[in-house]
Amino acid sequence: MKEELLIQLFEQALTDQGGFHISFSRSPNCEGEGHVSFDFPEHTDRHFSYFCIFKDVGEPRFFDLAVAKEMTTLIFAPFISEEFSRTLEEKKISYIDSQGNCLFLGPSFFYSKRESNRANKAKRSLIDPLAPRSVKTSLILRCLLDQPNRFLTLRELANLSGASLGQTAQVRSFLSENHWVEDSRHGFRVSDPLSLLSAWAKVYQNKRDSGSDCLFFSVDSSGVLLEKLQKLYPNKLYLTSYTAAAYYYASVSQPVLYLGTQDIDLMQISRSFPAARVTTGANVVLEGLDEGESFLPVEKGHLRLVSPVQVILSLWGRGGRSDEAIAPLLEAFKNVKKG
Repeated sequence: MKEELLIQLFEQALTDQGGFHISFSRSPNCEGEGHVSFDFPEHTDRHFSYFCIFKDVGEPRFFDLAVAKEMTTLIFAPFISEEFSRTLEEKKISYIDSQGNCLFLGPSFFYSKRESNRANKAKRSLIDPLAPRSVKTSLILRCLLDQPNRFLTLRELANLSGASLGQTAQVRSFLSENHWVEDSRHGFRVSDPLSLLSAWAKVYQNKRDSGSDCLFFSVDSSGVLLEKLQKLYPNKLYLTSYTAAAYYYASVSQPVLYLGTQDIDLMQISRSFPAARVTTGANVVLEGLDEGESFLPVEKGHLRLVSPVQVILSLWGRGGRSDEAIAPLLEAFKNVKKG
């Protein structure tokens, strides 16, 4: 998998250098090492090979640069910071990362590519994981916050979230820029979950306020209505908002039943819903969920609750009863052990 990604990155990085051939072989003694060779048919003097070192984190402390040799070692990581890249260039060590930043050094070859700071910032703004439209990248944050005490490598996080290594590296870079990262030899985690959640909730409010919910009035109690819904739409509905908060910690009573679905079109479900569609006086609120909002649900008997992170995002900032509802959920993030 790393070989395929590495070759693809090489091809993208060297696209303006004319035709070339790449061969790669993994070291039989170490999964994190290998060899790559380049041949440029149009330039007979351009043939060089590298001893490759793979790392899941592109930080200096994770590399023993004493074993790296000038112009014959290449480092590959999901992201190489600009500061670390300068160190590598001074030591004449080649590198490439998933962002497309690279430096290739050889006896008769020098090639470097790095986006400007302005370009990097513009690019990051397009994949800001806090933005409501960034569903895929938000899965990465949800995995980190789901187990706030756990350190994860980029590869572990990519596997858990279903995101690519490149997306995961971009999210980590975003967190690092905002001083929300704590590193260890086991990986990294969010250093200040409450600060991250607070910032995320403010951005999420724009999506929440522009949402299109379906409102209903039911003469049935919440328990009876939930039984009916379970039969009509088995495993299709989630408890959300105040209702999910009450099931996590029975501290705030709420006469309105809040539900969400990702798998059924709201207009379709509204036609068969066992309650009257209304515009005011609703005691049932049904909202559409995206992949992130329904990610990592919690099973409570035959019911499914959206994750604690999703409940916090939905309610933080509303004040009053909302603050009461999420207070117990926030305690879990206040108690994150310092590394």
